[in-house]
Amino acid sequence: MQLREFLKSQEIKNPLGVYLIYGEENFFVDQLSAALKDLHKATVLWGDEIAVRDLLLLLSSTSFLYKRPVFLIRDAHQALFKDHNAILKLDKLSKERSGAIFFHLSYASSEKDLGELSSLKIPLIHSRRLDQKTLIKLIQDKLSELGITITPQATQELILRTGKDLIKLRFELEKLSSLGIKQIDTDIIYSLLPPEGEFHTLELLDALLGADFDKAYEYSKRAFGASMLILSGLLSITLRLYLTHFLISKGIPKEKAFIALDLKPPLSNKFEAYLKAPFGRVRHLLEVLTLADREIKLNLKDPYNTLCSAIVKFIIYEKFNKNQDN
Repeated sequence: MQLREFLKSQEIKNPLGVYLIYGEENFFVDQLSAALKDLHKATVLWGDEIAVRDLLLLLSSTSFLYKRPVFLIRDAHQALFKDHNAILKLDKLSKERSGAIFFHLSYASSEKDLGELSSLKIPLIHSRRLDQKTLIKLIQDKLSELGITITPQATQELILRTGKDLIKLRFELEKLSSLGIKQIDTDIIYSLLPPEGEFHTLELLDALLGADFDKAYEYSKRAFGASMLILSGLLSITLRLYLTHFLISKGIPKEKAFIALDLKPPLSNKFEAYLKAPFGRVRHLLEVLTLADREIKLNLKDPYNTLCSAIVKFIIYEKFNKNQDN
């Protein structure tokens, strides 16, 4: 079940037992937190504040015999996978008390972890990011209520620059609606919203390593307002990719190379595709980015223009130099 569907269901009024919420969209988790507090006076804790066994002791205490305890444990990934027997006991005990425990994982867990938890017959609720079509309708409907129109290109750019994060998107929509203007175009988006750092960095790197140079050029032109953040991200990821290539060339298994370089999902999943790029392209990109970083920090060059120039030089070389080292 999707969390946004659960929030509209009757079950939220009478939850029972243990629930597991996983996924990257915190907007709906915030809504769940508010709803549980309002409906059940729920206690909200963070994963580093309490463990599963602490909850067992708490629910076993006589003070909870005649209560209907409801808890939400946010960022609980460290507590969940250690003791499945304790979770089953917690599920049984919370049902005996007519209560509920919601565990929230702030990132997408591995298929193995989720498979093990589903085998415990615990309800799994997905807090998934909204798809592009739904986000576009949400933006247009919200602005239309305020008598504001937005161009399709500006809508796409707004989604890109908020990384599809609903909390950020809502904040930016409120900011845009306070401007007192009746039409929003890409120039307004470019001037007011810097690109969302990590999301934009990975999109740009996807295009550079995948030789989609037209898209790479377009993404680089959108880096205004966050050039240093994007350059730093590109440099860090490309360096680790270069080192991954090097370790594999020395006979070290890919999985061990990932561990050595502290590569974890979702970035390690990206690296599976990045490793298909020619080593010569990776090395050239690292050289270009290192030079751009040096120009900005030592010669005080403009970050945006320097990054764009570096990307253009890289594209020209990759497109037209037939003697590159693969």
